[in-house]
Amino acid sequence: MRQYDAYLATGVGSPVWETTTMPGAGPHYNAYFTGGVCAPLREALVSTAQGYEFTGADGQVMTMELVNWSGAANLPLPTNATFSVGTASVTETITGLNATRTVEYSADATNSDIYHVTESTMTVTAPTTTTATGNASGYSFTITDGAVTAVQQVFANALHSYSHTVPASPTATFSVEGTAVTEISIHGNMVETVQFVQPGGSTLYAVASDSKAYIQPGTATTLLSVDAADRAHFTFDSAGHVTQVQSVSLTGQTGTVVPNSYVTYAQLEPGFVQETTTIGTRSSYEVFHDANGDGIYTEVAHGLGSTVDLVGLKAQLAQIPASLDALV
Repeated sequence: MRQYDAYLATGVGSPVWETTTMPGAGPHYNAYFTGGVCAPLREALVSTAQGYEFTGADGQVMTMELVNWSGAANLPLPTNATFSVGTASVTETITGLNATRTVEYSADATNSDIYHVTESTMTVTAPTTTTATGNASGYSFTITDGAVTAVQQVFANALHSYSHTVPASPTATFSVEGTAVTEISIHGNMVETVQFVQPGGSTLYAVASDSKAYIQPGTATTLLSVDAADRAHFTFDSAGHVTQVQSVSLTGQTGTVVPNSYVTYAQLEPGFVQETTTIGTRSSYEVFHDANGDGIYTEVAHGLGSTVDLVGLKAQLAQIPASLDALV
C-alpha cells in the first residue's frame, strides 16, 4: 500500500486533507476541502441512476446535487471553488494554499441531466519532502537501466529514519524521465497517473501531481472494475471448458481452488472467463481477462445476476492506455 499525503489547506487554522492510495486495489480517498464549508471530494459515480446534477444561470453553477436511487441530496459548494460550464460538461476548480484540484464532469450518455466525474487532477504548488515540523517524508526509487525496480517510502527525523518497501502492483507501470518518475496504474474503472519529482536539495521524491481518469461505460450494462488482487490461472480442455482453477497472489504464488456445487466457470471467448456463484435463487458473477496471453487472468468486472455484456465490457477495456493494456 502506498500513502500519498497531499495538503490543500484553504486558510489559516483550517484543516488539511490527506489521501490514501492503494495501487492495484483501488483508491481510498478521504479528502476534504475547507474554506468556510467542508465538502467531500466528488466520487466517480458512473451509472445512469447515480451521479451529479447542476443548476445555474448565465453559465454559472448555483447548486449541485448528489443523485442516486433513493433521491437527491444537496452538496454545499466549497467557498474556494469555481465552476465553468461547457457543452455537456462542467469543470470545478478548487484552489488551496498548497495545491489545486480540477474536477471534470461530463453528461451521461443516456441521461443528459446526470453528470459523472470523468477526470480529477490534483497539482501540488511546490512539491516538498519536508513536513511542517521539519521531518523528512517521501519516496525513494531503485532505478536500474532506466527502469524502476523497487519503491520505498521513507520517514526520518533528527533521531531516527524508517523506510519500507512498497509492494509492486501487477497493474502499474513506471517511467523515468530525468529527475521525474511517473506511475500509471488502473484500479476499478480509474486510470491513475502520479508524477513524482525530486525537490532541489532532497534525495527523496515528492508527489507533484495525481490525475485520475475514469473510463465511462457508455451504454454498457457490465461495468469495468479492475481488481489486481483477484487473479487466477485457468486450465481448459480441448472443447474450451474450464477443468481447473488456481488463484494467483500478487507475488505470483498459486493455489488450487477446490471445486464446489455453487460456483461454475465458463470461457466466454478466448481471454475471458466468467465465474458465476449461485446460492438459492441469487446469482453473482466475476469476469476475468488475460490480455497478454500469459495465462494469468485478472478480474475486470463483477455484478449481480449471471448475464455479462461482453461487448460493452470490451469497449471499456479498449479505453485502457496502451502502457497498461497488457497488464489487465
